[in-house]
Amino acid sequence: MKTSLSSRRYLLSLFVVGLLAARGGTEVKVVPYYSLQFTQGAAIPSQGDWMYSLNLVNDMGVIVQPAENQRVVGFYELKYTGPGLRREEGEKFTDRAMDHIIILRHHYEAAPGIQIKSQIDSINAFAFKRYPLLKAFRRLKEGDLPSGTTQLSKEAVTAYTGQLYRTDGQISFKRAQLFGEVLNSLTPAQKTKLAALKALEGIGRWDSTLVNPLEGLSLSKDMSVAVMTYASEIYAWYAGSVTSDVYFCPERHGTYFGSFYLKDWPAMGNPNYTIDETLTANAGQSFLAILTASQASQVKGIVNLQRSALTEIVAKREAISTQLRKFLTSSSADQANVLALSQRYGELDGELSYYYATTFSQVYNTLSGDQKSKLLALANQLGYVGPTGGFLYSEPILMPAIKNTDFMFK
Repeated sequence: MKTSLSSRRYLLSLFVVGLLAARGGTEVKVVPYYSLQFTQGAAIPSQGDWMYSLNLVNDMGVIVQPAENQRVVGFYELKYTGPGLRREEGEKFTDRAMDHIIILRHHYEAAPGIQIKSQIDSINAFAFKRYPLLKAFRRLKEGDLPSGTTQLSKEAVTAYTGQLYRTDGQISFKRAQLFGEVLNSLTPAQKTKLAALKALEGIGRWDSTLVNPLEGLSLSKDMSVAVMTYASEIYAWYAGSVTSDVYFCPERHGTYFGSFYLKDWPAMGNPNYTIDETLTANAGQSFLAILTASQASQVKGIVNLQRSALTEIVAKREAISTQLRKFLTSSSADQANVLALSQRYGELDGELSYYYATTFSQVYNTLSGDQKSKLLALANQLGYVGPTGGFLYSEPILMPAIKNTDFMFK
């Protein structure tokens, strides 16, 4: 489904304006602070007379909260130490001391924008960690196997993707934590606006006249993309449920084989381009029609190979969602549990990818010259343009250096 640019702008407006209102529009709160401590002490030496002392500490100050994420504490402290209350002690202990202390302390909670920026490196690292998988799968297809190996190692692939998705779990945990903080700070008026949007039952019915609030903020491209991503996700999370969190499209897993590039590249930088919603189904049927019955049977058989992993993925998504949604009720989610579930989720995604890579390679190696020509013509018909380098998500970049992938074979 294609979301209109104007609807995305409205979503961004709601997110950014609501975020600023929640964090910067808080009424200033002032609370007086007073503390009095009185201590009578005695020193009992092994020889000689007892000595008594008096400690008096008096604090007076104020706590000011100018915004939801800031607190200022300032106070004056008078501390007196000297002879105690007994008269006779004056002959034995006459030293006196009086200290004056002024303390000013400022507490600041990092703004959501800063927290978003802090995740960009992790988000980009996740993308670059995908490249060894891309390289290994290509090597399998081209028969470029390391000396002494005969096949792709399922164990190595799933172990690698497990660690990859552990990074995804860390990103998701921090993101949900931030979403919970923002959503729990919304005013009743903001919640009413969100409820009104949800009642419209679809982004297509939202106001399309608002201006993108990010314009003029001079955000970097990475930051702009991150904010847009957060904007759409925070609303979907607020308006959704565990059921909607768990929903997923199987074609979005094992995405190491160019399908999204083929479908989405023509739309990049072209807001008026509409992706054909039937492209996947129609192109898939055209692809199978070029194959022999045996080859087509191999491709169709991938579903049965992946079925158990796909089923477990659904269960893992539900468990992760249940944990992360605890942030919506001001509870604390179990980070260790989320990371363990995410790692297993990644292993399952690696299993899906392993079956794709091995089956696709087997079929490729049985294609005739005529079949390869027809498949190339089909790709050209779909608008395929050969990339000149790599990609950081949808951003073209120079091809990065890729670590040695020999460990993915056995």
